Amino acid sequence: MQAYFEDLANFINQQLQKKEIFGCELRAEQSDFIRFNKGQIRQPTYVDQRYLEIDLIENQRHTRGQLTLSGNQITDYER
Repeated sequence: MQAYFEDLANFINQQLQKKEIFGCELRAEQSDFIRFNKGQIRQPTYVDQRYLEIDLIENQRHTRGQLTLSGNQITDYER
């Protein structure tokens, strides 16, 4: 996940204009869990979520956005 984040941050950095800077935060979860009901396994589930929050700053202007990522670099670069 760290390499994925670093690749994504490098890509964003390459898209910046001359005076722009950015900060970003990746929130991600990859986990397996199982729901039980009356001692029986009812719902085995795998969760894979990724959200990126980006702060874009140029001089005194500042904007923030958040997007859901797929985990596929090409798709996420397009977003």
